[in-house]
Amino acid sequence: AWGLRSISSVRHQKTRYGWDNDGSPIALFEQPFFEESDELSQEFQLSGLALAERLDWVVGLYYAEESAEMQADTVIAQPLWTATFPSPPFPPGFRIDASQLLNVWSDSWSAAAFGQVTYGLTDRLSITAGARYSYDWKELARQRQRINSGVMHVPYGEIDDNWSAVTGRLGFEYRYTDDLMAYISAARGYKSGGMNGAGVSTLEFTPFDPEYLVTYEMGLRSDWLERRLRFNLSVFLSDYEDLQLRSVRSDPWGQPINLVDNVAEAEIKGFELEITAVPAPGLELSAG
Repeated sequence: AWGLRSISSVRHQKTRYGWDNDGSPIALFEQPFFEESDELSQEFQLSGLALAERLDWVVGLYYAEESAEMQADTVIAQPLWTATFPSPPFPPGFRIDASQLLNVWSDSWSAAAFGQVTYGLTDRLSITAGARYSYDWKELARQRQRINSGVMHVPYGEIDDNWSAVTGRLGFEYRYTDDLMAYISAARGYKSGGMNGAGVSTLEFTPFDPEYLVTYEMGLRSDWLERRLRFNLSVFLSDYEDLQLRSVRSDPWGQPINLVDNVAEAEIKGFELEITAVPAPGLELSAG
C-alpha cells in the first residue's frame, strides 16, 4: 500500500511598524519600517507499507523560494534639515542632514530530497533511518543613503552564495508494553549560511557559513494507571559546529562593527522530564 501527498503554500505579506524613541510630537528620533515578502513552497511525499507491513517508508521532494524587501528609516533631528541657520557664522544654505534610509533586498531558494524508513526487527524492537540532501541559495543587496539630500552613505552592493549538506537520523525503539517505550537516537542537522545585511559599513556586509548540529538522545515514554498518568524522560547531548552568533568587532579605524560569525564549536547537554496526570474527569495537572 502506498499514498501520495502534496503540501503547497503561497504567502504574500506587507508590514509597517516603527518606534517613536523620543516620545515627542517632533521628529527627533524615530524609526519607521516597511517590509514586504513573497513566499512559495511545494512538497511531495510518497509513503507506504511493505514486507508484511513491517516496513514503513516515506520519500519526498521539497522546494521553496522567497523574495523580500525591507525599508528602514532612522529619522534624527529632522527639524534641523528645514531650519534656517544664520550666516555667518554658518555658510549660506547650511543644513544638518542626519536622517538615514536603509534598503535591503533578498532572494533565496531551497531544494531538498529526503527519505526515511522504519523497520520492525521484532514485534517490539524497531529501527528508523533517514537521510536528507539540502541545497540553499541566497542573494542579498542593500544601500544606505541620507533621507533628505539623497547622498549615498553606503553604496549599493550585492552578494550571493550557496550551500549544501547531507543530514540524517538513526534510532532504535523498544516497546516493553503498549504503554511503555524506550528509545535511543543520533541525528545530524544543518542550518544554511546567510548574509549580514543590517550593518552600517561595507565591512559588515559579509556572508557567514552554515551551522551544523549533531545530537544524541535517549529516553522513556510511558503511560500508567489506565493512561491517567504520563511520565516521559529524556537525556540529550548536542554538539554544534560553526555555530552562528552575532559579534561586535573593531574596524581598522577602531570603530565598532556588527557581524554574524561562525564560532568553532559549542555543546549543550541536559535532560527533560514531563509528568501529566488526570486525577478526575476534566482536571489535568502537568509538571516538567
